[in-house]
Order: sequence, then C-alpha cells, then structure tokens
Amino acid sequence: MWDLIGVNTKRAARMSIGFGVSTTTQKSYIKNFLKQSKSHNCHEKIKSLQAMWLDSYSSRKYDKVSIEELLFPEKKEYEHNHNPKVKWNNKTHEGIQLIDEFSKGIWRIDTQKQADGSYDFTASVLYNNVYCFQPDAIEHLCIRNYGKDIYKKWKEMVKENIDDLRFLIEKARETINYTCPSVTCCRRSALLCKEVGITVKGDIAFLFPSKVR
Repeated sequence: MWDLIGVNTKRAARMSIGFGVSTTTQKSYIKNFLKQSKSHNCHEKIKSLQAMWLDSYSSRKYDKVSIEELLFPEKKEYEHNHNPKVKWNNKTHEGIQLIDEFSKGIWRIDTQKQADGSYDFTASVLYNNVYCFQPDAIEHLCIRNYGKDIYKKWKEMVKENIDDLRFLIEKARETINYTCPSVTCCRRSALLCKEVGITVKGDIAFLFPSKVR
C-alpha cells in the first residue's frame, strides 16, 4: 500500500534549519523558524521543490484499479505504529527514520526524523491503492486514467471522509513530543492543512504536539 519509491520526495531535499525544541509557544517557534528560513534564502529552494514534486508525481504510472475500487476503497480502522520498519527503495531516503505512523479510513499521517536531526511530516490520501500527497498530481493522473467525471466523484468521496484526517491530526498531536515543520506541496495542500487544523505560515505547515499552544 505504501509507495516506497519516493512517497515523499521532500525527504530527499529537506532544508536543514535547526534550533532547540524548547520553544514553548507556537507563535515563538514559527517566528524563529521563519527567521532562520529567511536567513538561509529558502524561498527559491521551496519553489523549486514544489515544481519538482508536481512534475515527478504527475508523470508516475501506477497499476489502474477498477472504478469501484477507486471510488469505494477499503477504509482502515484507526492504527498507530511507532518506529515502523521501512525498507527504502529510493537511495535518497537513506538515513531517514520513520517515527510515528497514523492511519484511518483513506488517510495517513507519518512523521520522520531526517539524517540531520530535523523533523518532517506528511499527510497522504489513498488514491489507486497508493498513499499520495500532491493533489494537483492526483487530479492529473485521475483525469488521465479515468476522466473528469470520475475525478469529481473521487474528490467528493475524499471530502466526505475529511473528518478522519482531523481525527488523525488530533491523535498525532496527542502522541508526538516534537514539532514537525513541513513544506506544503502546493496552494491546495496548504488550504487543506488549514481546513483540518494544521498551522500554516507561507509555504510551511507546522504539526505541533498538543502541549505546545
């Protein structure tokens, strides 16, 4: 089910911006993070990264499932795995540790620790039996393989299950004791994060533990 061949390309191009996790408020953490991002001239890197994701994931080829399987996928019960073992097929992922994995319905959230010690997270949705995170690429692939009408139906199905993503975010925040900043892959991704309660500033989404207010 997991696309181990680069499910989250941002892991390969993560920008190292590090400072202590002892910051006690969301506001102060974000302020410090964005200040360091600016000093590292990260804006162009982020835009380049977003363009690369769109190009990479839009051109992928997956085995097609039936329309019934696409629109009525099997929905998983809630599950949380700590330190799940993953065999990376992409060499650029070596050195990355998957820390916590939360799944329910058609949604998945996973947190990672990078080789440089920084943290990241990914929110993915089940499409064509693969967890994907780039909405523009999903739209392109779905229309190419199934047509616009089927894509609209799939999109409605996803919206109807959005509460499961909110549930996972709450579970993740209750569980983690570290903050995960993550580059959003596009405007639609940023809007989704905001809709389900993830703090977004510019192109960066922040998954905070519940104790950080």
